[in-house]
Amino acid sequence: MLYVILGQYERAINDYDEAINLDPQYSGAYLGRGFVYHELGRYEQAIEDLNKTVQLIPYFEYAYLLRANAYIELGEYNKAIEDYNEAIYLAPWLVEYDQIHDTVEANIAYNFIVAKGPAIAEKVRQAIEEFSD
Repeated sequence: MLYVILGQYERAINDYDEAINLDPQYSGAYLGRGFVYHELGRYEQAIEDLNKTVQLIPYFEYAYLLRANAYIELGEYNKAIEDYNEAIYLAPWLVEYDQIHDTVEANIAYNFIVAKGPAIAEKVRQAIEEFSD
C-alpha cells in the first residue's frame, strides 16, 4: 500500500503479486492491484482483478465502482451501468447527492458518461432515481 501512496505502481504490483502467490484467496490484493492497474490505464487487467475481487467479496461496492470506471474507459457503457447499479444496490447511500459527488471516481465517471452521450447519461440518471425511491 505504501508504494501506491508513493506512486511507485510497479513496485506495488510486485507486492500484490507476491501477496496473491502466498494467498490466492486474499481479496485485498486483487482489489489493490486492480486499483493500480486502473491508475496506470491498464483497464483490461484492472477488470480481471476486480472480477476476482467481486467473486471473493460480492458485496463490496467499491470493487463495482472501480470496475465500472474501467468499463467506462473501455467504452463498455452497458457493463458500467450494470456495475453502478450493483454498487448502488449494495450501498444505497451512494445515491445521496452530497455523498455521490464527494466520491471522486463516481463524479469523474458520471461526467464522462454525460460527455459520451445523453442516452447513457439518461440511463444513469434513471438508475439513480430508481434506487433513491
